[in-house]
Amino acid sequence: MAGRVGTWRRRAAAFALVGVGAYAPAGPARSDELVRFAIPAGPLGAALTQWAEVSGRKLLSPGSALRGVETTGVQGELPPVDALRRLLEGTGLSYEQIDPHAVTLVQLRRESALTAQDATELEEISVEGASPGGGARGGAQSYASSVSPGATKSSALLVETPRVVNVVTQKQIEDQGAQTVTQALRYTPGVVTQYGDTDSRYDWLTVRGFTPRRYLDGLRLPFGAQGYSQARIEPHLLESVEVLKGPASGLYGQSNPGGLLAMTSKTPTETARGEIELLGGSHDRKQAAFDVSGPLDAEGRFLYRLIGLARDANTQVDHVEDDKLFIAPSFTWKPTESTTLTLLGHYQKVDDKGGGAPPALPAIGTLYPYPGYGKLPTSTFTGEPSYDRFINEQWFIGYKLSHELSEGWTLRQNLRYGEVDTHTRRVQNYCLSAASCVPTNLIRYAWAFPERSQMFTVDNQAEGRFSTGELEHTLLFGADFTREKAGYRESKLAYVNLEDYDAFNPGPGHSLAEPPLALRIGTVQRQLGLYVQDTIKWNAWTLQGGARYDWAKNRTSRSGPASSDPRPVTSDDKAFTGNIGLSYRFENGFAPFIGYSTSFLPVAGVKPSSNPLTPEPFEPSEGEQIEAGVKYQPDGFAGLVSLSAFHLTQTNAVTTNPNGSRSQTGEIEIKGVEFEGKADLGHGFEGIVSYAYTDAEITRTTAAGQLGNRPAFVPKHQAGAWLNYSFGPGAADGVSLGGGARYFGASFGNEANQFKTPGVTLFDASLRYDLGRRITRLEGVSLQVNASNLLDKKYVSTCLAAYGCNYGDRRTVYATMKYRW
Repeated sequence: MAGRVGTWRRRAAAFALVGVGAYAPAGPARSDELVRFAIPAGPLGAALTQWAEVSGRKLLSPGSALRGVETTGVQGELPPVDALRRLLEGTGLSYEQIDPHAVTLVQLRRESALTAQDATELEEISVEGASPGGGARGGAQSYASSVSPGATKSSALLVETPRVVNVVTQKQIEDQGAQTVTQALRYTPGVVTQYGDTDSRYDWLTVRGFTPRRYLDGLRLPFGAQGYSQARIEPHLLESVEVLKGPASGLYGQSNPGGLLAMTSKTPTETARGEIELLGGSHDRKQAAFDVSGPLDAEGRFLYRLIGLARDANTQVDHVEDDKLFIAPSFTWKPTESTTLTLLGHYQKVDDKGGGAPPALPAIGTLYPYPGYGKLPTSTFTGEPSYDRFINEQWFIGYKLSHELSEGWTLRQNLRYGEVDTHTRRVQNYCLSAASCVPTNLIRYAWAFPERSQMFTVDNQAEGRFSTGELEHTLLFGADFTREKAGYRESKLAYVNLEDYDAFNPGPGHSLAEPPLALRIGTVQRQLGLYVQDTIKWNAWTLQGGARYDWAKNRTSRSGPASSDPRPVTSDDKAFTGNIGLSYRFENGFAPFIGYSTSFLPVAGVKPSSNPLTPEPFEPSEGEQIEAGVKYQPDGFAGLVSLSAFHLTQTNAVTTNPNGSRSQTGEIEIKGVEFEGKADLGHGFEGIVSYAYTDAEITRTTAAGQLGNRPAFVPKHQAGAWLNYSFGPGAADGVSLGGGARYFGASFGNEANQFKTPGVTLFDASLRYDLGRRITRLEGVSLQVNASNLLDKKYVSTCLAAYGCNYGDRRTVYATMKYRW
């Protein structure tokens, strides 16, 4: 029996979380501590969810083992393990303690129902995949996750995976009050948000110095012809946000070498649950959201989930709004024990007056004080309230299909179709020269740039688990296809005023009409890829190797008076990429690793030397990285620590020359060290610590004055720390306090390194009170207050040019009331 339990422990990460598996605010109860239980008779799944919430433990279980199983319930004050034993009496199930904070269910081999005290022989249950909610193990109610199926396409333990993956869990998103994906990533090393997170249109960010491709449920999201119809995902939809560091073409195809962003949607749960949220605070923000889920039938074969949000809000900038409507239904059908089909969809409508983003302001007056005037207020708006507007409509529909075959093989297909339609109108600033670019002497122009993208993508996978001698294999075969069609339109630039415009004293507004069309750009991108990856385990060793071959075709056409390309440009690229890594996990929990990976990315545009009648497209950029480090996760440790050093290079980078032309002889080299630690520290404490040192350099370029410079948006130092404390029984029972600090070092807004934004340290805080801990009739009700940039630091986050600087977000305070059942 000991051998089988040991085998089961090694595979525990493949088990599914049942219910919420919640930590109680006071932390897990001691095994001998008396806890009051009032769990009625009924479905075992719902009863175990209540047990986990009351006892403060995580409970792991195969969902199929609970389907149709009833319990007689438990009442009274008794130790949590005794309560669990009573719930399982007569069900044919028992339990095993994984660590001090988590237990798992196991099925008794004998047909007769036995208690855990009587059990002498246990049958191993091996159920693969994520939780019913789609999250990774530990992800729903802790800061640390043990697996990352969204980014790695596997259920392999992260501590044994020979590359770095940073996971932001649902609990971290909720505790820190993140309202956007960029806010959710603020404490992740190597991830830098641009424009101070004040742009309500898009999630602008870089990973290890490069803009990442974005994925939802394993499938790439649209980006558009010029990047203006990229999808923005609502955090209420997400179970987790994962960052796969380094080149990822071996699994996903075309991508930048810094890494990619993988988001995982919430999916229907096997137990009935619900949540209603009301939020309000700074800038007149009013927001309501709900999330309900559960089974539609007694057998649990039909499950549903419905998530919705409505927001009416302003921003720190005058006349700029941040409104949104969002709805996301999902449905799961389990026709057999081995087949699961989940339909996923969402619709989002954004209509923001003011253009959805703050205006770019001159460096003099923001980065540097303007003599006699000082600096512009962070509320400064230099557009036209009656003209500036941003409208976004996006919708997606798709499914995830999984079928388990015999002998350890599983077939999966993920498919999605979606559209993103945006229309942007803005009045922007312009200066005739850097010397004349001052707040009292600005020229403004009006323009419009709508864009629409449509994307179909499908990923087919076959995963097998088998052994060859002493080697344990997890073999993954895949074939994916993506087609994105995008159309971009750009108006002429219509000057609003040729006289001086004073940003300190805007004066009356102008009534403007949208300028006529000047340029159309149409693109069609196709990618077909075949890939294979084998993860081989032998004792404490893990070897992971993958290879992929891609066929990428891109067609770009330009028309209109502003077009200089009379004929469409077509590129037909083929690329072989891959990755290989080795890890060894010691018994004390340390796991050193080393890995190598490559990437490729087709580049839009034509070579300047090519014939206009036969334009020659740019070659794809290529990237490679070598990375080595160590991870730490001993048995019983509810956390994960990783330290890594990496060296990555991108070749065939496109350089923009001083005269505006583009050439492809660039090379960027980035070396760095990253550290991240996330853990439940016990006694009510949970923490996050991160640090990134990034040494980035342009090592080859044709642009004068750029050789040896740092790429844009890459600070040399970045650090963050967050600590949350939940009070135990006593006067403060139900209270949780959280606080954190973020530091971003100095960085440049362009490759010419003309404008350097200084480093800044920002502080955040949270306060949460679970009213149900003190007042029984208010069970499920909680109040939470989150403050970002607590000390109200005024700072410039980005400065691209003499007339292109942005302030970062000032202090924001939001209060939230939630009711969960």
